[in-house]
Amino acid sequence: MDMGSHCIDLIEFLAGSQVAEVSCFASTLTHSYKAEDTATVLFKLANGAHGIVDNHFNIPDAASKNILEIYGTRGSVLCRGTVGQAPGGEATAYLEREAKGYDAKQQRADQSVVEEIKPEPVNMYRAEVEAFSDAIEKNAEPPIGGEHGLWNLKVCLACYDSARKKKAVTVRP
Repeated sequence: MDMGSHCIDLIEFLAGSQVAEVSCFASTLTHSYKAEDTATVLFKLANGAHGIVDNHFNIPDAASKNILEIYGTRGSVLCRGTVGQAPGGEATAYLEREAKGYDAKQQRADQSVVEEIKPEPVNMYRAEVEAFSDAIEKNAEPPIGGEHGLWNLKVCLACYDSARKKKAVTVRP
């Protein structure tokens, strides 16, 4: 699961909903790790949305494209190289100009608005350490509290449980 825990956390944040159910495959296919080098998680959020996170620590760095795709009723967002150790990457939104409903013909003529998303690049690891240090120095709550970390651990443990049992597992608050 490793970095997948961060991806699941990010999707929960973006969707504004917690994971409710997971189905996971986890394997050690390439390396002699005691932990898996490959994991795929299919999950359902409490709001009904679905997500997929795949984690592969057996793909050469140059081949791993670090892609995040988000699809919704009004469009999609495609991010490349944005979730990782280095700041940067690119994100593009493809948004419908107006809600049209379902088209059975699935005409794919380019009728969407394409918008480059250009947030300020941030070294996420440095920002995390600085925020945590700041909370200690000011005797204040960190931006992300322990309850949130405990929830993420609970989701990851449910993933491992699902992989072991070979069936979907409900995640309970």
